[in-house]
Amino acid sequence: MVRAIFLSPEQVEHLVQLAKQNAELWQRLKEREVEGEARFAAARAQGKWPDLDADELPPLMRPSWGELLIEFLKAQYGEDYYRFERGRLTMALRREIRKELNLPI
Repeated sequence: MVRAIFLSPEQVEHLVQLAKQNAELWQRLKEREVEGEARFAAARAQGKWPDLDADELPPLMRPSWGELLIEFLKAQYGEDYYRFERGRLTMALRREIRKELNLPI
């Protein structure tokens, strides 16, 4: 049984716009995206996979992407934040960030 509440495309777009308006959040999300790219590049250079060989790579920045997203959803939906499925929102945010950073989508 799925307990998640799926966000409509309109809700996702609205949340993306709200995230963009929050300069501090948007900057931190961009930093996490660049960090992810750097981790993948470092892992590839060592012939490793970043998730499996994380101990050999630089530590992740805190708060993580997921933690930032949860805090953002808490600010929007209060304590019901955990009920919302975050996959579509994550992909929409990453797509916008990657466009802004001129990274492949």
